[in-house]
Amino acid sequence: MPLHLDMDKKRLYAILLTVFIFLSIIIVLLFMLYIIGNYQMFLDTTQLMLISFLSIFIVIHLVTGVMLFIVSLLQNTDMVQKRRRAVTIGIAIVFSFILFLGIRVLQTLIIF
Repeated sequence: MPLHLDMDKKRLYAILLTVFIFLSIIIVLLFMLYIIGNYQMFLDTTQLMLISFLSIFIVIHLVTGVMLFIVSLLQNTDMVQKRRRAVTIGIAIVFSFILFLGIRVLQTLIIF
């Protein structure tokens, strides 16, 4: 029975890692679209929509990252591999949180 649970953890880890990487790519693309559109010298509704999408995707990215972090700690692997995964995922979560805070500040500056 424990082998079956370990396989479920591996499958869950693989799914969460795929979603995490996919969201990372989407966030980078949306951020690049926002930066490219920022050279227009005026703020239109497309950029406001991009900022809203960015904040939504970053929140989903943060939740997925925390879930991935927890699942990676629950897997039965050696401590060195577990530590590397935890550090890598932790750094990604911190960067996502900083980007989320930056987007929220940008949204408040645009509104006022």
